[in-house]
Amino acid sequence: GKAELQPRIAEGRSVLRIATDYDALEHRGLTPDAALDVMRSRRIYDPPMLEKLAEILGNSGQEVELKELRVHLIEPGMVLADDLRMVTGMMVAARGYRVTESFLARLANFKASALKEPIRVIVKKPSAAA
Repeated sequence: GKAELQPRIAEGRSVLRIATDYDALEHRGLTPDAALDVMRSRRIYDPPMLEKLAEILGNSGQEVELKELRVHLIEPGMVLADDLRMVTGMMVAARGYRVTESFLARLANFKASALKEPIRVIVKKPSAAA
């Protein structure tokens, strides 16, 4: 009955709020880690759900930085901060894509001048514990 659905409705409401607030912060120009930091500081979200979003985004409290790089300097594990496009405007990969070895092999097939550069990527900073 209805009573059985209440916890699922509350959970769905929580997921929707996290997703829409994250999206709004990102559209204001915040990097994914900055948006998550703002959301953590608000203390109004379900912490396990917020950390699940961080995990999905590949940022579970780790420090990241935004870099602008030439295509030949992109490495596996970096995440595209913007859509990667050809100079003609055709999209090659969407913002949020995590770079892989096979993706780099495909990029090598493009003439360097065919891709819009520099490319903004999100890079995890090396941990101090390393």
